[in-house]
Amino acid sequence: MKLAVKIKDLIPHKPPMLMVDELVRVSDEEALVLADPGPDCPFFENGTLDRLAGIELIAQAYAAYRAWQAEKEKKALKTGFLVGVQRSELGILPSGRPLSIRVRTVGEFEEFAVAEGEIFLNEEELSRARLKLWSPLEEK
Repeated sequence: MKLAVKIKDLIPHKPPMLMVDELVRVSDEEALVLADPGPDCPFFENGTLDRLAGIELIAQAYAAYRAWQAEKEKKALKTGFLVGVQRSELGILPSGRPLSIRVRTVGEFEEFAVAEGEIFLNEEELSRARLKLWSPLEEK
């Protein structure tokens, strides 16, 4: 399903830590998020983002996806946390160029989720990671 949902309406992050901009496509299996972090981003340095920013971009994209899913299920997503990184391949991320982030859930257990994500510039994959997150839902 194509969307145009501003992420600032889905997750509690505020600038300059809000690094993702828009949830543009979702399905039951995955979501696509757009991000364009600029020089005010705390991970910005010498025209690129610190490689570890890839972890944060994927985590924020996944949080937006989970928040959208929670709303669809008439549930509330409580504030979650990144618990760990199972594996990652982090490349150089340009700043000031729009990035696409694809995320999906690969496993769930009670209030925990394992998510995978990739970051693209156009069609080129720049980074990927598998994250463990605490992502609790509650009835509204």
